[in-house]
Amino acid sequence: MPAATLTSKGQLTLPKQVRELLKVDTGGTVDFVIGADARSECAPVTSTLATCGACCTRPVDGPSLDEVDKAIERRGSRS
Repeated sequence: MPAATLTSKGQLTLPKQVRELLKVDTGGTVDFVIGADARSECAPVTSTLATCGACCTRPVDGPSLDEVDKAIERRGSRS
């Protein structure tokens, strides 16, 4: 089982085997879920609509996923 060591700054480096399994690369985000027994699970956080295309359908006359992603990026840069 892969393991990671916590640094003095509270940082972890995900082992290569875990990064590959989760398909997480530099700048990627991982969500940790802590159970009542203090066990944790982690899962990659997806940030674009294109990655969940199977769960989202586009109306015939609606914007494309790329257009929606760009609008979200523009909105985020205003903050």
